[in-house]
Amino acid sequence: MKRLKVIQLIEQKEIGDPEKVRRRLRDFLFDRRIDRLARAAHGKRFSEVSTVANGDEIARLEHEALLKRVDEERIRARVEKLFSRRAAASATSHLSKTEITKLQAARGDIPVAVAKSEAWADEVAARLHQEAPWLASATEVLWHSLRRSARLGEPIKISPLIINGPPGVGKTRLAKRFAELVSVPSVGLDASTGSPGFSIVGLERGWGSAQPGRPVEMILESRMANGIVVVDEICKAKSAESKKGTAFSFYDALLSLLEPESARRWECPFYRVSFDMSHLSWIFTSNDVDLVQPTVKSRCTVVHVRALTPLELQDFAIRRGRELSLSDASIEAIIVALIHAQDRLNRRISLRDVSRMLARAQDLESRPIFQ
Repeated sequence: MKRLKVIQLIEQKEIGDPEKVRRRLRDFLFDRRIDRLARAAHGKRFSEVSTVANGDEIARLEHEALLKRVDEERIRARVEKLFSRRAAASATSHLSKTEITKLQAARGDIPVAVAKSEAWADEVAARLHQEAPWLASATEVLWHSLRRSARLGEPIKISPLIINGPPGVGKTRLAKRFAELVSVPSVGLDASTGSPGFSIVGLERGWGSAQPGRPVEMILESRMANGIVVVDEICKAKSAESKKGTAFSFYDALLSLLEPESARRWECPFYRVSFDMSHLSWIFTSNDVDLVQPTVKSRCTVVHVRALTPLELQDFAIRRGRELSLSDASIEAIIVALIHAQDRLNRRISLRDVSRMLARAQDLESRPIFQ
């Protein structure tokens, strides 16, 4: 597994403990002062004088060389200045010890997942297609990206991708399942809810709800550089404006992370530390891609997926029911319900409906039997 540096952080411990630095400066000043006294009296360094001088002379030189209170104060001020400047240079002076520890845990080179081989990429794609054949157009993009990573020996990365299609067809599930199969972390965001963009980039200190963005949290928690960010409902992304007239846009927050150059040295508003976010993969889902802002859409590959056929819904119910160890009777009841649901509900049946049926069947089968 390859490793890459993601956090641009100068570690405070590189210059040691303040007390140890203070003692080193004291020893240095004492040695320099006693050498100067020995040279003035005997024309030699103290180490040369001490081998031939009597005890009284050595004691006299050591006493005159002793540091005074003013010397101690100067050394203490010098150490404080040194450490304050180093803290400012490392951009960690505003962070708590817990936050610094969290950053340092992912400091240096952290792992990136790499495709094992093109044959392995074929197996991953075949598995995805077997589980969701109606999402073939999206699976194909993921497949080719995985094969390219394997061919070039590069970290697994998917160019920004928008999967557009009707709700409830498994778009989000496909993205998260892909992350699971290639062994990379993933984080899910919903563009239609929450504060505009704050879940992506975080919120700077000074606000009561200040926190890092979810992608940064994923990197720090997983300690892996090339996770996948899955953003649902990108077509419903929100914008807002503060009372002072400052605009906050989900799309604006995205742009600095989608552009490779700016993503390589992206500064987190919360930690105020530079991260290399260029290894992340971004997968968006949408119900109407025409509503996605052109500046974001132009940076993405757009694929269109279709709704499931009644037969595909039944196949999914059977396969998923067996995975959940449901009885044949429960699975058969779900299939019968699906056959008649279209007419009863007067709308298209989706995977969400099937998932609710499966969950209900699980609950019924796990109920205690009353005597």
